[in-house]
Amino acid sequence: MHLHISAQLRARKQLIREFRKNLIPNVLSGFTDLNRKADSIEADYYRKIGSMPAGEDEVDMSEVADDARDYADHWLEIMKNLKQSLINLLAIGLFHQLEQHLTTLSEDVQFHNPVNDSKIDIVSKWFKQTLEISFEEMDNWNLIEELRLVANTVKHGNGSSAHKLFEQNSNLFNHPDPVLQGLLSTREYTMSPLSGEDLYITEAILDSYCQAVENFIEGIASTIEFRKT
Repeated sequence: MHLHISAQLRARKQLIREFRKNLIPNVLSGFTDLNRKADSIEADYYRKIGSMPAGEDEVDMSEVADDARDYADHWLEIMKNLKQSLINLLAIGLFHQLEQHLTTLSEDVQFHNPVNDSKIDIVSKWFKQTLEISFEEMDNWNLIEELRLVANTVKHGNGSSAHKLFEQNSNLFNHPDPVLQGLLSTREYTMSPLSGEDLYITEAILDSYCQAVENFIEGIASTIEFRKT
């Protein structure tokens, strides 16, 4: 009766895979080789000032070099924050895709009790009551729960989700710069994760979340097939 549900789940798993393999790399492609680009910006700045006609006051090129470095460093900081902001936003999108994919299944014509709210805890109750599938017993549930806390923390900043996330995985709050990491690693709150600050989801971590979502969906599909054979 429910076997075609597993086929729908796998189709939605494929959407998550495309999100991971195509959308994410394309979105982040403009942020490759940032250090090299910063060096190029520094050199262009120095060359531009150095090629200006001499005025009455002699230009100290050592000061120009310092200004060029500061200019490039400022650009680099902005770009790193923008990249981090995008990764954090992609984590939100990933989690809500999972919620919506699972919610849509309850609207299948064979069911008469569709979910009226896409929140994961409500969807989980529906799967438990209707298909006798417990999300908490599925592989990768811990990562799914972590992703939920990440999504809420990015959206709302400081709050209960941020505190729970810090308790579960405080490394996510460590600044990638080792110098700043020691200064900020003990902070138990977030201020501006949407600005690329205070919460540092790496590309590798985002990829692990994507794979966890894929495996989670596959686990549900496999469970349905196993029980119906």
